[in-house]
Amino acid sequence: MRSLHAFRNTLLILLFWALLSPAARLESRETLRTVKLADDVEYRKYLVDTSGGTAAVHIVLIRLDAIREGRLSVDAALGGDLMGRTGSVESIARREGAIASINGPYFGGSGGRTYPLGFTALHGRIAQLGNIRRPLVGIDADGEFSVEVAHPTAFVTSEAYFEPLWLWGVNTNAGANGVTIYDRGWGESVDCQGGIAVAVKPLQSDDEPAVISVGPSGGTDQDWDGEVVDVAGSGSIDILQDGYVLVFRGRRSADAERYRPGVGVAVYAYELPDGWESMRWITTLGPWFVSDGHLRDFSDETDYSSGVLGRSARSVIGVTWNDEIFFAVTTGAALNVGEAADVMIECNAREAVMCDSGSSSGMWAKGVGAVGTSRAIPLAFIVREVTNEPEAVPQLRVWKERLIRR
Repeated sequence: MRSLHAFRNTLLILLFWALLSPAARLESRETLRTVKLADDVEYRKYLVDTSGGTAAVHIVLIRLDAIREGRLSVDAALGGDLMGRTGSVESIARREGAIASINGPYFGGSGGRTYPLGFTALHGRIAQLGNIRRPLVGIDADGEFSVEVAHPTAFVTSEAYFEPLWLWGVNTNAGANGVTIYDRGWGESVDCQGGIAVAVKPLQSDDEPAVISVGPSGGTDQDWDGEVVDVAGSGSIDILQDGYVLVFRGRRSADAERYRPGVGVAVYAYELPDGWESMRWITTLGPWFVSDGHLRDFSDETDYSSGVLGRSARSVIGVTWNDEIFFAVTTGAALNVGEAADVMIECNAREAVMCDSGSSSGMWAKGVGAVGTSRAIPLAFIVREVTNEPEAVPQLRVWKERLIRR
């Protein structure tokens, strides 16, 4: 209860700041530097006076028209070649041939790897799950920036017997009594980890899709996305290209009986916002602290620690009133969320969502260099020029019906 009261008190303070006029909250904004990074991409450095002191704001502005027209792309890039590996914002940008980059979501470690917290989807595949309700940020195939608070989950089911088995995790150490899924983001093989591993091959374009019967209560039949090809109870099992492996452990091991060779399998995202299946990428950030140019009440999100709400350097992604996507990092005065909102609003933000901040706040821009930390992170946001014909964005498989959880 104490943490809940503290959170509410913090929100009251933030809302008080929101009611003050911009002139009362901010004394000045001084432009120190402007650098053209590429056509339709610009770096600016401002000094902004806040109640907490003078902060330097480093912003990369990206014209949305250039993304819509296919000349630029804003992407989420992994820290390394596999999920859970890390790199600095500079190393990620240089590897991806980016114009600029900024650190991405909060993260945690497991089994020697480091993972984004919350839900992440890349290139039409679920890359990470998390038990938190916070803002999802994504960009669709047309370059539109979207943000919505949600708590997506995912489940797997088989042609043999339709029952949703909720996924415990993706490309991480298997849960003690759950189902964990692995694709090539993990590596070429995975250990059974004391459970039963089921290898699934993807359906080819000329395969005849089978259907899963939803049951006598009705509903739309759903086709499956793969077919079981191998089952192992010890050692390791290969992960097929574009396929995946399911590891059933503990109480879920008996469910592997329904996943015999030749059986159709389907993996679905669930409770994803409408239309988000077509996003180029999705990841969980937060708080979503500026909306429509004002400080937003983010009490509908899973609670944040005092470290997030307190004073620190800040990393932010959002959109401006000038129809630009922006990356922003603050240096100098450490800012609380209310002061950070003041700064972003003063810098023309229409919508702004916090990335991991504090010791993780870092930016790199071509011709400018590094700003903030060089800490290794698992995921960064990058902007780069599009030199080839853009590939079609594969859609996430999303379950639209209502399910009864067991």
